[in-house]
Amino acid sequence: MVDVRNEKSVLDWLRRRRQKDGRQMISEIEYRAGDRIRKDFWQARMTPNITMNYSSAFGGMNSSFGGDRALNLQQAALDARERVRITLDAVGSDYSNLLIDICCLDKKLTDVELQSGWPKRLGKVILQLALRQRARHYKMDRDAPSSHDMEGAIRHWGGDNYRPTLEFDLENTASSDD
Repeated sequence: MVDVRNEKSVLDWLRRRRQKDGRQMISEIEYRAGDRIRKDFWQARMTPNITMNYSSAFGGMNSSFGGDRALNLQQAALDARERVRITLDAVGSDYSNLLIDICCLDKKLTDVELQSGWPKRLGKVILQLALRQRARHYKMDRDAPSSHDMEGAIRHWGGDNYRPTLEFDLENTASSDD
């Protein structure tokens, strides 16, 4: 597994920072959701390259690296790329670019806000929404407590065995022809 932990990343910074009420800027679940896509992105080798890759010129998979090992690394990269694709499809196009910019490419929130034409501090809110959507897709938030009270909860006032009933009086219902 690729270790891309960067203690100076935007995600780590947001996890360490506190809001005025003392809560973290992003919850542990949101952090793990962003960290997971970051790891998959790096393992998929989707990061921009600034230098030439000469491995194929010097034997590629037939080099001293070993054919089976190279094929395993290539398959792991393809699997990670598919996980990134599925994640981005699941969160939708509104959040995909933000997740890539912040979690994977580690762009500053202020730069993303400026580039997107958003007001200051809106990037944090949208990032929280994107990370929650990503965590929900992978069912990462099933048993863990959340720092957000209303997150994903369906609320009602009935008891455990409560089932709503709908009663219609078809005979006395006025028809649309009247």
